[in-house]
Amino acid sequence: MNDNFRFMCSACKAVYPKGTYGCKKKDGILQAIYWTEKVDSIGRIKKDNNPGIWKYEKMLPGVDNKVSYYEGNTPLIPSRFYAHEMGIDLYFKDETRNPTGSFKDRAATVMLSMEKTSGNKAIVTASSGNAAGAIALYSMLAKIRCFIFMFKPTREKLVHAMSFGPTIFNVASEHEGEVLDLTKEAAGEFGWSILTTTADANPFTIEGYKTVAYELYEQMQLPDSIVVPVGSGTLLVGIWKGLRELKKLGLIDRVPRFIGVQARGNNPIVQAYRQGAEEVKPIKSSGTIAGGLSLENPGLTGKETLKAIRQTRGTMIDVSDDEIMKAVFQLPRKEGIYAEPSGAVGVAALAELLRDEIFSKREKVVCVITGSGFKDITSISQGKGKLIEIKPRLTEVKKHLKTTG
Repeated sequence: MNDNFRFMCSACKAVYPKGTYGCKKKDGILQAIYWTEKVDSIGRIKKDNNPGIWKYEKMLPGVDNKVSYYEGNTPLIPSRFYAHEMGIDLYFKDETRNPTGSFKDRAATVMLSMEKTSGNKAIVTASSGNAAGAIALYSMLAKIRCFIFMFKPTREKLVHAMSFGPTIFNVASEHEGEVLDLTKEAAGEFGWSILTTTADANPFTIEGYKTVAYELYEQMQLPDSIVVPVGSGTLLVGIWKGLRELKKLGLIDRVPRFIGVQARGNNPIVQAYRQGAEEVKPIKSSGTIAGGLSLENPGLTGKETLKAIRQTRGTMIDVSDDEIMKAVFQLPRKEGIYAEPSGAVGVAALAELLRDEIFSKREKVVCVITGSGFKDITSISQGKGKLIEIKPRLTEVKKHLKTTG
């Protein structure tokens, strides 16, 4: 294994060796700090013949076994509708194009590569869906036994995760915290390695997510603002880390501001932001259609998310389920992107952000779409689609066209 980094706590700056997953003081998250010289081009940190996000090998943890399935390299799509309607220069970073249909593959490739290199034989995770599919796929590729405790998954996410052959326990509970506690108990009892896709539980998650920043730099240099769906905030924190690394390397001279978006039914970080707090207190969720963002206690990752928002002079905002579903239905019709509710919350916030004058005219904005609509067909099929049941006769078609025009 190539020792190309060390861990440092984001709060107290204590340094820790590999194999450490949290700061002893529990006041910040661990982040990888790389031994690298200042460079003048992204090409100096790339190795283009590597698969997936591992093309950025010099700025990722050194591993002996890269477990990759061509994740990353997702398109940055110019808006066809919203940009013109809102008067902003809008782009969508379409993470639905990843192997399992969500941004979670970026974290899974790093985590499973580390597990494979470390020689671990079994892993366990807790998930409502997207992380389950990603970790199940990359565990299969790594030939590592995989156990998953699932919390209220959609049928599509459950079946998708099952397809890769892990052992899945669908836990009957109303509280995700109970599922996380059970996962920890099982890991301790059976010696399984926990792979949780929150930054405070596993520092390798943000190493995968930060590659979104590297790709944005290659695709467009820099936007003015980046809009990100937020559960724990790990994706936002990861992109923030990637941008700060690019700045440290001398490749960019500023870091764009971040706008984090939560579902109103589960918005602990938004509540903390509005109160001016530095810590995020657990809440009791009232429920949301955006199940992938449902996390009552973001922990230290929530604290780091607030730091990212404030240091980049951004904001946190929440949106209702009605606004989320409006975005879900409009995205494919207006922009050709089919997203699940959790993946579309950033789009749901755009109108309010413009109304509140968060965006200026012609501002360059990137909205991250985190998950595919194929992960939650049930929710989306409740929309106002034009489905007409007819018999196999042309007269029936004519009858419909005559009545509807």
